Amino acid sequence: MSARGGVPPAGRQVARRALWGETLMTSNEPVHTEAESHPWTVDVANHPPRKDSAEYVASRRKMNQFAAQSAGLVYGPGPYQDHHGGALWLKDDQGWFMVRNQAGIEWSAQFCLNGEVKVLTADLRWMRIKTVQVGDVLLGFDEESSPGVWRRWRPSEVLASRVIERPCYDLTFDDGTEIRASADHRWLVGHGGHHFTSKWVTTENLRAGQPWTAEEDERLLELSSTGNLAKAAKAMDRSLSAVTSRRKRLRDGTARVGSDMRSKILRLTDVWEDDCSRGGGYLAAAFDGEGWLTQTEDEERGRGFGVSVRLGFAQRSNAMLDEVEKLLKERGFTYSLQYGTDNCYRLTLRTRAEIMRFVGSIRPQRLLADFQPSILGTMQRIGAATLTRKEFVGPQPVVALTTSTGTFVAEGLASHNCADPAKVDLLRQNAKRLYDLLPPQVKQELDPDGLLDQQIKDAAGVARWTDSIFNAGVPLHPGFHTGVLRAPGAPAPAGPTDQQPGGVHHYPTPIADIQLFKYDDFQLWVTDADGKPAAVAPVAPRGSGNASVHVLYATPGTQLAQQKKAAESANNPLILGPDHPLAAQAYRDQ
Repeated sequence: MSARGGVPPAGRQVARRALWGETLMTSNEPVHTEAESHPWTVDVANHPPRKDSAEYVASRRKMNQFAAQSAGLVYGPGPYQDHHGGALWLKDDQGWFMVRNQAGIEWSAQFCLNGEVKVLTADLRWMRIKTVQVGDVLLGFDEESSPGVWRRWRPSEVLASRVIERPCYDLTFDDGTEIRASADHRWLVGHGGHHFTSKWVTTENLRAGQPWTAEEDERLLELSSTGNLAKAAKAMDRSLSAVTSRRKRLRDGTARVGSDMRSKILRLTDVWEDDCSRGGGYLAAAFDGEGWLTQTEDEERGRGFGVSVRLGFAQRSNAMLDEVEKLLKERGFTYSLQYGTDNCYRLTLRTRAEIMRFVGSIRPQRLLADFQPSILGTMQRIGAATLTRKEFVGPQPVVALTTSTGTFVAEGLASHNCADPAKVDLLRQNAKRLYDLLPPQVKQELDPDGLLDQQIKDAAGVARWTDSIFNAGVPLHPGFHTGVLRAPGAPAPAGPTDQQPGGVHHYPTPIADIQLFKYDDFQLWVTDADGKPAAVAPVAPRGSGNASVHVLYATPGTQLAQQKKAAESANNPLILGPDHPLAAQAYRDQ
């Protein structure tokens, strides 16, 4: 990660498809390298340096100006890179100093899917996400619903698209759908598969597996009586986390026999291909010649539906009507048929999902040109996909999208992608309240364009805030900003380094920050039995004689990470005694 620390908003050059055989840069071009680690950060492929926004250029200049006038910064001596960490610069009679906002916004904070996953466009085509480009319009929907009013379908412009590397899971659903998604990608999950109880859940927190039976509960208690949960999990063909969680619920009396706790993601549409068959062509010609598509707004309708969508076809009782009915039935379409006073039958498709599938797969050109994605009304589910299998597959290349609605449809499932403008606006409000207490000239010097007074309502507002002095102005030394811990025996990296290993873009910030204030004779970062980085902290006061350590961080996929997860699943920290090799490393200088 260089000083920039993120992905560009719309209009900035990105290597969207660099990992998919479409090389966008030469070996002589400078690259912007980012690398971060699960579950807090991301592993990001090289891409051309992004073009700096005017907001960012101004904030970088101001940050360096203020840092040069600030003595004793906790982040160490310069030269500084500008970290997107929530920077609130203040001024008193001693000069400029900095405090941190509640949080910082990174461009790398994206939620991602494997490049082969199909997403639905506003003209009702399914495109592989790796082919989507900035400026394309997808079919999205409202991120949240209001009491009594369901989410509505919305056109959703792609503001950013890039290939990055993220810790991923392979997901398998009961309807056969298979998706690879990053651990922090969010899905719209409904309790029991219902729309009105739905909420956003990350891939990491989705639940898979099968319901527990009374016999399994009895066997679990028997097998786990010795405390060896790993052995019990293997014997029962269940994951360690599932066994640990189930035993806890059995002990505290909250377990329900036969309850299905598997996550159910709302399915909004089927996934279709263009129907280029003879029958598809016949239906397209029939509906283009004798059909209609109407989308009517009617705000008087209840529950906030407000839109009527109808697709129909009219014909007398003849061979053409018979053929249309036959072809519709072969393709699984449901319809109603009514006889009119004009001696014609009217065949009507009524549900939005069926209308979208017909127009999208059959593609009658006249009706398709009349289709208006902005007038589709409520987003109604057609079912729910129940997660039956979830497997961690480590860091994998995925495509990160940012859209104007923050949502899109992936393989027919309700999917989310970018930051919530309303939540980012809370950071602005917090900063504004602080600066309103200061002399107005301080606010004017920092914010001549009045960004603090502009409510953040959309992705463009998030972009401006992300690059502003209030967010992208935390001064960090390059070694602490992007430092990577070396494996034992590995050569020293090229470029700027110092005595502060474990940069904030590679390891979890709450742990990496300990490096700023710990005693020098205690080693925060140690190497586990797999040769991977781990972070530990003392469990007793300095000078107590207790040399045990608490494992704060373990590299995902290692044996130590499994031990840490098992301990914390049982609500216990992973404590290692003074004779453990990691404890010996931590206290080696004492």
